[in-house]
Amino acid sequence: MYRILKVCRNIIKETELTIINSKGRGKGQNSGGRNSNTTEESYYYNQRRKQNELVDLVDINFENQRSCFATLTFAEDVEYEFAVNQFKGFTKNARRRYNNFKYVATVEFQQRGIIHFHLICNIPDPEECDQFVGDYWPCGTHDVQGVYDKNKLALYITKEFTAQDKTSMLFNKRCYFVSQGLDRPLVIKSWDIGESVYNSIKAAVANE
Repeated sequence: MYRILKVCRNIIKETELTIINSKGRGKGQNSGGRNSNTTEESYYYNQRRKQNELVDLVDINFENQRSCFATLTFAEDVEYEFAVNQFKGFTKNARRRYNNFKYVATVEFQQRGIIHFHLICNIPDPEECDQFVGDYWPCGTHDVQGVYDKNKLALYITKEFTAQDKTSMLFNKRCYFVSQGLDRPLVIKSWDIGESVYNSIKAAVANE
């Protein structure tokens, strides 16, 4: 058993993990290919890990009432690869216009099959952000709002991560994009240090 302490801006998370030595195969275990249920379960936990990572990035890098939330929707049905390239072009223009432009974005398919991106960025003024998006998003419609509860918003834009299965249009596709230079959580593992040192750090962090 070992523990991981993850320190974000407003949240401290502690996780307990158990290391299981699973070398070799059990008797009677099928050696030909992975079980499909195991594959989907592994995919689910991987998506859950990605969701937690994005929630942490939003908590650390963005501020309520000092950030914007934008939804970028395509006017018509387009291929996933085309949509991603258009979005990358949009963020490239943003980096040219704003110094230290930061964002966390996710991609979703609407029920009618149209792709849209959810974007949390560090442009502080909604009117300015709306003007910028209107100038540089020619692919369809957009909506821009101020951010008032960043952690709830982070859960909203990642809500589809763990709902996907093999029938989902985003299954095994990249469903999030983040800017370079984002601050990351401080991670402390009891695996790397003694138990007493870990507990001392935990107490100091919690008290501060």
